[in-house]
Amino acid sequence: MNLKDENLIDTILKQNEINGREEGVYIKVVKKINKENKEDNPQTRGKRRQGGSLILEVDKRTHERMIRQEKINIGWRKCLVFDYYNVKRCFKCWGYYHIAKYCTRQDTCYKCAGNHKANDCTATKKRCINCMYKNKTYNVKINDEHESVSVECPAYIRALEEEKKRTDWESAT
Repeated sequence: MNLKDENLIDTILKQNEINGREEGVYIKVVKKINKENKEDNPQTRGKRRQGGSLILEVDKRTHERMIRQEKINIGWRKCLVFDYYNVKRCFKCWGYYHIAKYCTRQDTCYKCAGNHKANDCTATKKRCINCMYKNKTYNVKINDEHESVSVECPAYIRALEEEKKRTDWESAT
């Protein structure tokens, strides 16, 4: 995890017998999340154990191979592999497919969908701004009585499904 991205990718390619020069092979480090724990075991007390998570963007063939193997080798570790999908979300208006830096909408509370920040919220009833928008714009009747950050939000679930289709990985597995 302490390696530079290029060296980490080289390590992954070599230790997992992936030909990096093969046409179409693509691996990019999207994010490294380092986690360092001190061992509680008396025999290893004071020694640090390093771990964490690694988010990679890969081509379709490499993705299929990694998912099929369920693990990849990195250094002396066998690391679990699983699909990760991300939907870009704005932390200003809580809408999807853009970020706050470029948002032109008003501040919106993710708890009640009011025009204020969540820290200033006094509402007792939860409302999702994304589901409210879908109901109003598309004249549908989906439940909007949840926070905008809920993983059970129908609008979020739909956005996640669209992202899965966009990557075309669903047909690959």
